[in-house]
Amino acid sequence: CCVAPISAQTSDAPPAEPPASEEFSSLQDSRLVFAPTGTGLGKDALYVNALFPGYADVQFGLTEQFSAGFGTFLFSMFTVNGKYSWQLSESTDLSVGALGIRTGFVETTWTGVGYGSITTRRGRTQWTYSIGVGGNGSDGTFDTVLLQVVGWQRMLGPRVSLISENWIASGFTVDNQRIYDQPGTVVDDPFGRYPVYPEVYRELGLKGIVLAPSIGFRIVSPRNEDRAWFFGALFPSIHMRAERELTWEWSYDDQEWVREEVSPENLYAGVPLPFVS
Repeated sequence: CCVAPISAQTSDAPPAEPPASEEFSSLQDSRLVFAPTGTGLGKDALYVNALFPGYADVQFGLTEQFSAGFGTFLFSMFTVNGKYSWQLSESTDLSVGALGIRTGFVETTWTGVGYGSITTRRGRTQWTYSIGVGGNGSDGTFDTVLLQVVGWQRMLGPRVSLISENWIASGFTVDNQRIYDQPGTVVDDPFGRYPVYPEVYRELGLKGIVLAPSIGFRIVSPRNEDRAWFFGALFPSIHMRAERELTWEWSYDDQEWVREEVSPENLYAGVPLPFVS
């Protein structure tokens, strides 16, 4: 009983390869939560996803390398996508694709993103990196958006995986702010002085960065291996980029119009959004 472990620790032989059953094998490794991976769906494979609250989509493998699908969020946002995949090696996959998002009913806005994703597997762990460039059209303007996604999956057992999907989006207009090139007037009454802002102003589009990490567990059904439950939470936050523009604002402390820089504030800060799929 003692000889075996001692000889194993002192042996110069290389460690044994993990058995095939311990290698990464996911029910649905062509996607993380929403983001695509470098792995394709496979010919004739059908993937149906209902994500609570409110999102549902369908993906279908048309060939061994090409898949396409569509989805909707509460019938107010619609998505359509296609992805072409290659297996670079036994452990690495690459894909390129495009995603279109339409929002609104009467006045519609289209957002389009072209992307590339690479996925690598080692044992029970899978890493994915995706980068995409797209545009968002709104009010006659067009913003170029840079999207990056870092994803990670870890098989904790034959039926349970831990998944993390982390979004970084930058380059688009998050909010608008009024810029006053001239000071306003002041109204004096017995209760104090009150500012009257000028009617003439211009809009400044404020740029921002969106961070949206998520984490959750995917559990394969013991009765039907083609079905899985996914529980997780998303933690989005929007961080505004500082601007160098100057505007006239009323100072209640000094009781006068002052010239100051535009100082955008963060809009959201990591409010957890739980979901189940």
